[in-house]
Amino acid sequence: AALRRAGGEDERLSGLQINEAMEARARGNYARATALLDASLARHRTAGNRDSIKRGGLGLSLSRLALVHDKQGEYARATALCEECLALFRALGDATGVADNLIALGNATRNQGEAEAEIIFKKGEAEARAMNVKAAAFQEYNQAAVIDKLLTGMPEIVRALAAPLQNVDKI
Repeated sequence: AALRRAGGEDERLSGLQINEAMEARARGNYARATALLDASLARHRTAGNRDSIKRGGLGLSLSRLALVHDKQGEYARATALCEECLALFRALGDATGVADNLIALGNATRNQGEAEAEIIFKKGEAEARAMNVKAAAFQEYNQAAVIDKLLTGMPEIVRALAAPLQNVDKI
């Protein structure tokens, strides 16, 4: 009975930690959420509690911690937690947990892809701006080169134009 009470206390404490962690996540306090969920995970692992989400066990801690890491852009960690959680649900035969976690895994993968796409877009945008600056510089250089060519060639042009006039004695 004492063991059951201690186990019940552990489960209740873990449930409270998970709830507090989700509140912290909602407020944007990811460090607090991560610390609480890491503690909950450690408690479940130490106790050997491999229950699913429905029972508030290891599966719930894993899935919630994956959400926090995904929200922070830590996609590799979120994916690893989702995969561990997915393996747990499959071992438990928890079809709902498997389905929910496949969705979470898909979201983490999509979010990572969107983040990578955003980086690629920003790089492309920066390169396009650099090319525009370079093109403007070349255009200015081209205009300056044309003017330079005209000015350096001007004495020759004036001589060529004046040559026929040298043959005229009187007007």
